[in-house]
Amino acid sequence: MKTLLQKVASIFSNVVFYISIFIFIIAFNFAHNPPGGWYQQFLPDLNGRHITDITFIDSLIGFASTDNLSPGDTGYILKTTNGGDNWNFTLVVDKGFTSMDFVNESIGYACGGSGGGTTYLCKTTNQGLNWLTVNSPSAAKLKDLSVLNNDTIWVVDDEGFDGGVFRTTNGGANWIQQLNLGSDNPDKIYMFNSRIGFITQDGNYIRKTTDGGQSWFVVLSGSFTDMFFAD
Repeated sequence: MKTLLQKVASIFSNVVFYISIFIFIIAFNFAHNPPGGWYQQFLPDLNGRHITDITFIDSLIGFASTDNLSPGDTGYILKTTNGGDNWNFTLVVDKGFTSMDFVNESIGYACGGSGGGTTYLCKTTNQGLNWLTVNSPSAAKLKDLSVLNNDTIWVVDDEGFDGGVFRTTNGGANWIQQLNLGSDNPDKIYMFNSRIGFITQDGNYIRKTTDGGQSWFVVLSGSFTDMFFAD
């Protein structure tokens, strides 16, 4: 029969063994999923295309858009349903995309153009399962969009001649040019609501409107590539 000392030693050995396993598991998880850190995710082969925009509906469902290599070449819209760990093509079409925005979990828009006077705006109403073409303003290439609701959409084109800021209030059936600054036309837009919004041109300015795009005033000069406001 084991002595009391042998029993204690056996129990102690088992405890140390299980604690060691527990520490190993914790260390393994921390090494691969550092708390609050970043880890690399991987996309399907894009054949040289570049990601131009990315947006998430929630913590799991997200979309990414790509450019195309030349006018008439193929561009992609991709979708993830597991927080970006896996991506699948949801639209493969002879268009290049520059920006995306979603109204809600079902309705979203993507814009782009050839740069030669052909703009396009695509819309989904079923979480990217299908996309249809929506009427877009006559300009060179839509560079960015901001969607307030299913009817009110803002787009910008930085081309000097026929670009500027455009708005529709009927889902793209008709467009109004809100602003044209020539060579200073914006390439980014963010509308917080129907009255307050911001535009920027890389290397130049941030302008703001408080009257629904009727007038825009400079709030900051300098080089900016994007903007977002929490409130």
